Amino acid sequence: MEAVSPAVGFFLAKPRILVGESITGYTARLTAFATRGGNRMTMELMDKPGHRAGWVLPSGLEKLASLLHPGVPPAETLLREHTLYPLFRPFLPDFAAASLRTHFLGSSVRGIAATCGLLPYGISARWNRAVCLACLNEDAKSGQFHWRTSHLVPGIAMCPIHSEPLYTYCTTCASGFRESLSAWLPSTRCACGGNLTPVHVLRTAEERTAESRIAQMAGQILTDPSFEVLGHDQILLAVANRAKEFGHGGPRGVMRLQKLLAQRIGQDTLDAHQICTGRRTAFRAAVAGQQLFRNPVQNIILISGLFGSLNNFIDAARNPNPAKLEPSLYRDVSGKVVRRRLGRPDSYAKWDRMSAIELAEMRTQSRCQALEAIRTGTTLTRSVFGRTPGACSVAYKFLLRFDREWLDKVFPPRPFTSRGTSRFDTERAQLDRSLAAHVYARRDTLLHAAAPFRLTKRRLLQGHSLTSARRATLDMLTNTQRALDECVESSPAWSIRRASLLLEHAFSLSPNAPFDRNITPANLSPTQLKRLYRKIQKWCEGRAST
Repeated sequence: MEAVSPAVGFFLAKPRILVGESITGYTARLTAFATRGGNRMTMELMDKPGHRAGWVLPSGLEKLASLLHPGVPPAETLLREHTLYPLFRPFLPDFAAASLRTHFLGSSVRGIAATCGLLPYGISARWNRAVCLACLNEDAKSGQFHWRTSHLVPGIAMCPIHSEPLYTYCTTCASGFRESLSAWLPSTRCACGGNLTPVHVLRTAEERTAESRIAQMAGQILTDPSFEVLGHDQILLAVANRAKEFGHGGPRGVMRLQKLLAQRIGQDTLDAHQICTGRRTAFRAAVAGQQLFRNPVQNIILISGLFGSLNNFIDAARNPNPAKLEPSLYRDVSGKVVRRRLGRPDSYAKWDRMSAIELAEMRTQSRCQALEAIRTGTTLTRSVFGRTPGACSVAYKFLLRFDREWLDKVFPPRPFTSRGTSRFDTERAQLDRSLAAHVYARRDTLLHAAAPFRLTKRRLLQGHSLTSARRATLDMLTNTQRALDECVESSPAWSIRRASLLLEHAFSLSPNAPFDRNITPANLSPTQLKRLYRKIQKWCEGRAST
């Protein structure tokens, strides 16, 4: 074993990590016992004096396992049993889960908190280092006080084991980690000596029951190995299929799901966890099968509302075929029966709820119907096949929705053909010709004006309007664009023309002007041209004053 400092070596005699203890709580417990060398120990573990790993998203587990080996389990065991990684991973895409794993095992990843849905003003704002008084009483009997991983889940307010409220430091001590660095071990008193405060105030019995169920499901995910095999896509598919069973789709479907969640979870709990069902929200994206919540507690609330328990959800995720709805789930809070109404005469909603085998059978049947129509009809087109009533119309709509590529090969879509020249095209052509002529005439007028001006786009178009043709813009007028490209004067060309005009004006004032008549402004550099212009301008001003 490699040599370690006396501060770390002092704890190798008793390095046992307790069951359910968080890895940051374990390092805090070691440092708390280090009455003399604790600062030196944290310097070795975290590379900074007085610093420690984050409570929710610690990093550097491989280094910690190597320094405290062999008493501490390997880094993989620490990741699986003593961190919140099993809770975050199933609800994250593959790239985000890989970044989170790199953060836990190796060096810290920038922005990992936002990747996991822990925003400063979101649901994680309710989180603090929490303790359960019932758990502390058990620790007092054994003599080993420690921070539990299940109590550090951002968003929960109840203990997953005892269903008791979680408590944390007072507002003054919990305002920042720096103010409570001295409190390394959990205690029944605050860091300032006062009473602990609840993580979240639960006012009603319904809210207490809902929070207890959420905390128990979070604790089950952390300890249940059957949930580890589920991936992000499986969870997303199970949630989307369950939402389709409740008729999700359109405003009515969202309202129905909102009433169901409010009935099972409680509107106060939904508001506390910031789950809103308005337009363009994460809730709509989750139930539509697009993307899950990043925060695991919000996903647990959604699963609890749709499936009732985590075991039901695991069975549905392993068996993606939609099951029959219970009759009680058809009723909303008011007790009225929710009746599904299809907006079209065909069964789009029925097709969306089909299993993969039923979809394959329907696809084969629709293809056979199309091929039979082609064989019997000599001049059958795509539009005629779609307008034929009966089985042909149903097959056409199914293929257009689920087998568009095959339908395009069998019935190629007709290319777009113009319907001829419209009145708008005629007006636009007339405007294009008149505006191009106006640009050329305007250029001749500005070139022979007494006061020289630069030929800009604005001056060339002055005196003409585009309101004579409806919805006409300069991008549509090709002749006008060509005229503007020819007539608009660039900045170097304007400088040359301005110097030439000023030189002609000087010789018109006096044939004996002190300037070279054979000079060509076009052959001068920008600096020489600028000096010449200033010299001529100064001479002309002096000549005019005398």
